[in-house]
Amino acid sequence: MKFVKGISLFCIYPLFMLGVGFFIGVVGYFAFAIFSKLLKNKTVAYSIGGAFGILANTVCTIFMLWVFNYSTLAAMFTVIISINFIGELIGAIILVPIYIKILKKVNKSL
Repeated sequence: MKFVKGISLFCIYPLFMLGVGFFIGVVGYFAFAIFSKLLKNKTVAYSIGGAFGILANTVCTIFMLWVFNYSTLAAMFTVIISINFIGELIGAIILVPIYIKILKKVNKSL
């Protein structure tokens, strides 16, 4: 039952969701901005931005679990996220440029 209680506290604590979600966008945008200037290829820069966003999500989630002393959950999520991270990373690298191209077609101001 202690495990279920830990999960519910983790899910309802807003700093986890808002803090991690905030850094995904910030890190992804700045990675895109830097690499779009360095590479001159926006499609690759979009992929790199998505990859950095996923990396920020993984690192921030494990860090927040460690800071708020959810050591059992941190160990469990470290294993789960390390397995899940590869799929998320590949998905972000492939899907982010596709989504952005679709959004640019829908909204011409992007």
